[in-house]
Amino acid sequence: MFTGRYHEVAKQKQWALDERFKSNPERFVRGKPSVQLPPKFVAINPLTKEENGGTVISDRVNFPTLSAAGYVSGK
Repeated sequence: MFTGRYHEVAKQKQWALDERFKSNPERFVRGKPSVQLPPKFVAINPLTKEENGGTVISDRVNFPTLSAAGYVSGK
């Protein structure tokens, strides 16, 4: 994933799955298998547009949970 080869690897995996499906379709009770690509965006606590307003504190770290925790800016 970090090297950018995941598209190539996904093609190889899909080819292997297609070959196995052709030779033994009865083993795949859920139908033809397909390779899932990794997500395009990953975040632990992503900010939404609604949450982004008012949580940026210029002299401190930006935590979207500050307002939820009751933080009140001294400004």
